[in-house]
Amino acid sequence: MAKFYRIRDFIDDESVEKFINELIEENIDYLRAKYRQLLSAANKTRKKVPKRKIPNQN
Repeated sequence: MAKFYRIRDFIDDESVEKFINELIEENIDYLRAKYRQLLSAANKTRKKVPKRKIPNQN
């Protein structure tokens, strides 16, 4: 269920940090799944792109 916040909830840095940690905690499974998708896409792209030869810099 959605949680509503007021400006007063973010009076200091500690409140903001608590809010961010709660968001991460509530969404950790989703974040992990997206992270795995990004890694997979990056690995597939790396395999498709031919390696460039770096000229000898003597």
